Amino acid sequence: MPALSLMHSLAAHKGFQTRVHMGCANVAREVFAEDPATDGHWLRESLALVVYNPDLASAGYAPAVAADPAVAAAAEAAYDPANPDAAPNAVTDELVLAAVRRLWNWACGHRPQQQPAQGLSVD
Repeated sequence: MPALSLMHSLAAHKGFQTRVHMGCANVAREVFAEDPATDGHWLRESLALVVYNPDLASAGYAPAVAADPAVAAAAEAAYDPANPDAAPNAVTDELVLAAVRRLWNWACGHRPQQQPAQGLSVD
């Protein structure tokens, strides 16, 4: 399956969406506990407040998390057209949490390692 199609399928998977919603809630708790002097903290905290009241019927941040290179690679490695749950189940909770943290940092101006965002190669 082409990489972008696989990412879309992953983002639309209800089980994956649920895990991303909860990953966001867990990272929101981390943000509330961080030092207010953290780069972009006011944006990070604002996002945390929004995440605590999610629309659970929506995809939420699942499309952005599905596009994370590590998440997409894990899903692609496990993709099986005969088993639609194989790719989402291959994405561990640790990968989801790490992707949410990266997304949160990039979206809110926190650059702990000063590295640019990298996308998945689709050639």
